[in-house]
Amino acid sequence: MAEFSSTEVEVIVASFNTDHNTKPRKHNPNSWISAVTTRIEQGSLSAAVRLACSPAGLAESSPETLAKLKAIHPSAPLNRRAFPAQEPSNGRVSPAQVLTALKSFNNGSSGGLDGLRPQHIKDLLSGPTPTDELLNNLTRFVNLLLSGVCPPAEPSGIAAHDGKRPDGCTLIPWRAGRCLAWDVTIPGTFAERYVQLTSKESGLAATRASDEKIKKYDGALPSMEFLPICIEVLGPMDRNTSGFFNRICKNISIRSGDSREYFFAMNNISCILQRFLRVCVLENVELNADGVE
Repeated sequence: MAEFSSTEVEVIVASFNTDHNTKPRKHNPNSWISAVTTRIEQGSLSAAVRLACSPAGLAESSPETLAKLKAIHPSAPLNRRAFPAQEPSNGRVSPAQVLTALKSFNNGSSGGLDGLRPQHIKDLLSGPTPTDELLNNLTRFVNLLLSGVCPPAEPSGIAAHDGKRPDGCTLIPWRAGRCLAWDVTIPGTFAERYVQLTSKESGLAATRASDEKIKKYDGALPSMEFLPICIEVLGPMDRNTSGFFNRICKNISIRSGDSREYFFAMNNISCILQRFLRVCVLENVELNADGVE
């Protein structure tokens, strides 16, 4: 693993011997490389190796591919008997059962429509800090679903027509009669794409990420006011984020009578960033340890 630590993914993929007798598919090599990189970043090294060693690469999205998949997985027979309907039971699970189920997911397991993967929750529950509150909340949510009482549906107003979806939005107007939608980005201060900027001036990584978010959602949510929230892993914020927190904390101070609300908010954000950094470091340590073994 140490030998390939400084090697590009493209070179690693090209170094694998493939079966030349197999007719390669017509696929985009960039998407193949991107898929291998994604598997490595998710910690699923076995899936990355299988994909890199595949002589055909990624299957092309076409009717022919769909027909082959249907042939491999045929439809159910027409004479199959219907499964008898079961009466709903008021089953309940314990926090230990929920934790065991979460840990049973392999690295690289796919997430839902919101992008949340099992690995995210596993990382949050693996730290030395107390996680009983998170685990208990998950257990209560699972028991709520098992009881047959579904929570109210998430508002669909934040889904853009082109598939872009911010992280959240307010349910009441924020300004000028429009709700506020936001998208959070935590750029790495020392990341390769930002280090040339952050080495010259503090906060330029957050500013660059903010500009990219504004460009991404330009015109996507015409009925809402969009705000990019960009905070670097070492703490600097862009101007939009800093102004937003100043305004929010000022309004909270007016209601609470405590002028230290901004100080409290910054302390909470600092603790969240430190925990996020810890998860990232542990993931890299575990990946390197697997490679050494």
